[in-house]
Amino acid sequence: MRRLSALAVGRALIALLPPAAGAAPGPVAPVAPVATAAPFTVERLLALEQLESARLDPSGRWLVVQRYARWDSAPAYDLDWSARLGLGRIQVFDVKAGGAERRLDLPGGPGYVALGVSPGGRRLAVGRLTGHAFELGVVELATGQARWLGIAPRQPVWGPSLLWRTDDQLLVSARPQDAPDTPIGFGWQGQARVSGQWTATARGELGASVVGSGRYRDLRARAASLGLMLIDLKTGQSRVVVPGAVRDFSLAPDGATAAALVEGQDIQPQTPEPTNAASEPTAKTLVLAGLDDGGPVTPCPDCDVMGRFLSWSDDGRALLVFARRGDVPFSEGAYWRMSLRGAAPLALGGLKPVFAPTFDLQGVPLGGWLDGQPVIFARPPAGGRADYWRLDGRRPTNLTAALPGEPRAIGADPGVWALSAGGQVWRVTRAGAHAWGVAAAQVQSLADRPPGFRGAQNFVPPLKALALDAAAAPPALSWPGPRLPAPSPGARVTALTSAGTVQTAKDDHGVETVLLAQDGMAAKTLVTVNAALDDVAFAAPIAIRHKGLDGQDLTSWLYLPPRPADGSPPGAPSSRGPPPVVVLPYPGSAPAAPPAQQAPGALQMSVNAQILAAHGYAALVPAMPYLAGREPMEGLADQMLGPVDQAAAQGLVDAGRVAIWGHSYGGYAVLGAATQSPRFKAVVATAATSNLISAYARLAPFSYAVPEAGMTVFASSGWLETGQARMGAPPWSDPQRYLRNSPIVFADKITAPVLMFHGDNDKDVAQPQALFGALYRQNKDAVLVIYRGEGHVFYAPGNVRDYYQRLLAFLDAALAAPEPVMPAGSGRPPRQ
Repeated sequence: MRRLSALAVGRALIALLPPAAGAAPGPVAPVAPVATAAPFTVERLLALEQLESARLDPSGRWLVVQRYARWDSAPAYDLDWSARLGLGRIQVFDVKAGGAERRLDLPGGPGYVALGVSPGGRRLAVGRLTGHAFELGVVELATGQARWLGIAPRQPVWGPSLLWRTDDQLLVSARPQDAPDTPIGFGWQGQARVSGQWTATARGELGASVVGSGRYRDLRARAASLGLMLIDLKTGQSRVVVPGAVRDFSLAPDGATAAALVEGQDIQPQTPEPTNAASEPTAKTLVLAGLDDGGPVTPCPDCDVMGRFLSWSDDGRALLVFARRGDVPFSEGAYWRMSLRGAAPLALGGLKPVFAPTFDLQGVPLGGWLDGQPVIFARPPAGGRADYWRLDGRRPTNLTAALPGEPRAIGADPGVWALSAGGQVWRVTRAGAHAWGVAAAQVQSLADRPPGFRGAQNFVPPLKALALDAAAAPPALSWPGPRLPAPSPGARVTALTSAGTVQTAKDDHGVETVLLAQDGMAAKTLVTVNAALDDVAFAAPIAIRHKGLDGQDLTSWLYLPPRPADGSPPGAPSSRGPPPVVVLPYPGSAPAAPPAQQAPGALQMSVNAQILAAHGYAALVPAMPYLAGREPMEGLADQMLGPVDQAAAQGLVDAGRVAIWGHSYGGYAVLGAATQSPRFKAVVATAATSNLISAYARLAPFSYAVPEAGMTVFASSGWLETGQARMGAPPWSDPQRYLRNSPIVFADKITAPVLMFHGDNDKDVAQPQALFGALYRQNKDAVLVIYRGEGHVFYAPGNVRDYYQRLLAFLDAALAAPEPVMPAGSGRPPRQ
């Protein structure tokens, strides 16, 4: 392992310990500066690499590492975030041969993405980006040779794009090469479409995009799609087993049947329930296909299946899903058992299904199978705690009633589940629940989560994947999974093999490594990412503890300049006084731990505390939980200034020189706060909303230019009604609430200069334009910058460089320390 520098040790020491009860946090301990440390700059940000994953194949032989080259080396930046595909690099190591690298026949040029190793470890599926085309290929791991199949797999947004059936056969959700998937087309495709329409109009031809609503809904063009394809690599044959736009799919445990969710007609729900960011724009029908015989079967044609829960029975003969019928919200849906023979809703005996919370407020159903019968997460008819219930056709059985606290499944086998409740792990069978004698914190899943939204939200691994901390577990404990040996210092074990352990580590500089540790030998470093950060000085997060507006105890996070301008150590009083502070708010966020997006090595383009600190500013990430019973605009400035004043009381920042900088909802917050206090000396907002009424149901230009990509109206209306804006209703139901919470209505109260940035491919560039116009009308200081071809986040290196150059120059002018008042006779006139 690399030795820690004196600077690294110093950074670890300056984090504040929790104060004693009733005591204020103390000052930061001085740390000796390191003269050779380099500052973190925009160029270093753009040069960051990424370590995506280090996964062991099912056979336990091959370790597949997915990494991405430095951001400023992408072949093009007109694919928005998907530009990273052009940076992809795959490395494969033979762990049974001591970690020897297997060279793959993947020449330089296009980017490569690993899509999964076959069950026997024979082949690796890969995707490559060439220009705007994404193509599927297969690598023979024994030789490293690759062949390309001329098929465009969908991106794994909702579920997997590819699953192996055997070493010779794979299932692929595919699109035609000339009909790119939305994540690939976002950016360039909309621009190309509009450019072509402009050209057509100039020639006197038709140049138009058409969308419709209600009876005109079908005017929207539909994207071409191949469907779910079964490819046989041995025979070279392929066939479509489920036609249509396959959004998600799953393979039965026995490999005989595939289940696919196929996008259907557009839907416009008329229920009074407010929309949310996950309100579905299209119906999704479940289609089952026997892969060896028979055509596709639709068990319930009028069921709209929720795309977050697909659970196969252990014998592969039935699938448990959650679906609704008719114009009702998913909360009024039901669990269904579906098979090739038909479909039927489960008899719940009055139980009320309970969804686990998700960030988009839609929630996710929980459940599975135990001893051949469905298990669901639900609440009794009379109310009370939600538990797991087994449904065997008779009276439902509560499996977890005796557990302390609300249970959550962490692993499942056909006859035994592992659940976490009350900080402990419980062994649950159809006969009841018993304590396993293990703390939940001692258990770690070594299973790779399936790709896509469903895998991220609703994945329960097999029990054999649950690894136990060997040092903390009783020796005589019967445990179904492996016991974790102690990792190398600063590392964590991610996979166990007969040849040793695979470990990953990330140090306090943001340098990441993948290691192979074998018995009796020192850990071998296989991959190192961001080695250039080794000697960069980063700001360590300092906990600022304070009271919230509702009286709750909160922790905000402060980043001080790691190299003060006068050479003082970090956190120590400077001869020039404490630094000015830039507040980086995001309402609804109050992390108990330092925010990961501000850690060294994070590819944080939008609001970067490390760049501010390197430039000489203190950066403060305030705790801003939603305030109960208050509207979104209420108390914004006070929530930001409270931790500033607490930090100033410790001598850490200059409370007289405060700026605010926010992105997206954080941009809305800084504009709102700017109307509430004259203490802010500068306001910076990127991708911000200022007028909630005109923001309602807005769409990005791409949606109108490429309507076949789908209508995302509900994502926008949901953001206003139940999402971050929290209006609770559409604007025609409560227009005054929308007005009260729109910063543009109070533009006359803004006293600080305002700098706004927006991408013209993002939703509603009219938002910053309107606020700029309001400030212009009042002759107030304001700058508006619109970057062409950029979406919600700026990715083109030239635009990112300009963004930070303008930002820092703006802050320098607004937060400059005032000239001291000179005494009479000093030879200088007094400050006016």
